[in-house]
Amino acid sequence: MSYRLEITGVRPGAYTLYVPLTYAATQLWVDGRRAALSGRVHTEARLTRYQVRSHDVPVRIETGRTRIQIDMAAHLHRDNGFESAPIFGPAEKMRSWIARQWAKAFLQIGALLLLVVQGLVLWIHRPDDRAPLYLGLNCLAVLPQAAIFAHDNILLVALPELGFIQMLALQYVGGVVGMPLLLLYARTLFPRETWRLPFIVLCAAYGVLALIQSTLLLLGDSMTASQVSQVSTLTSVIGLLFMVVIVARATCNGRDGAATFLVGAPATRT
Repeated sequence: MSYRLEITGVRPGAYTLYVPLTYAATQLWVDGRRAALSGRVHTEARLTRYQVRSHDVPVRIETGRTRIQIDMAAHLHRDNGFESAPIFGPAEKMRSWIARQWAKAFLQIGALLLLVVQGLVLWIHRPDDRAPLYLGLNCLAVLPQAAIFAHDNILLVALPELGFIQMLALQYVGGVVGMPLLLLYARTLFPRETWRLPFIVLCAAYGVLALIQSTLLLLGDSMTASQVSQVSTLTSVIGLLFMVVIVARATCNGRDGAATFLVGAPATRT
């Protein structure tokens, strides 16, 4: 598929086009010249290669008009378009905007890394207290997901040789494994408020989903794995609601720290 756009009536000068990452192989053309390439674009799935990266493309306009075309080969994943629109603007303003987006991404990833280190250090010094361990492991599990959905795919920036299947494994399996760790964290803090049967059922469901995702990705079936991820999203929402119920019960029972946890619980996985 191809997206075509003609921009007219703009002042001559330097501009930048930001194209967000998408689960597809993409190539971008500006006035008939290829300006960016991500992966290998082909009409056949077996010859298509994904590299999930965004583009910051410089555009020089001399006549007040420019033509942009984005070609996409979306054969290996259920997503087949842009989740957010490309952004076009003067180069200087876009440079400031891009810097802010990078700053937000590094802040989020830095916070997760600090929580990982803090959790492991606290557990090493107090092995009987497993709550910091579960929280640290949860942050470690969701760290690849946060890196992928940054301004650019920081995971592939750091590991450019990482394949698409390996990237999905870190994203999907890590996201599924992170949820029971989060529930274990809440259960360790508030054991009396955690209903045993729903906790066991949810953890078993996450285990089954992790096994299914791992098997599909080992077989190289990224399309089916991406479709199963929709079920993972639904179960994650259910798990978060269950965690909120746990913390709400603990707050009503006057448990120490429960009220603070309740305020931050809805933002735990955002």
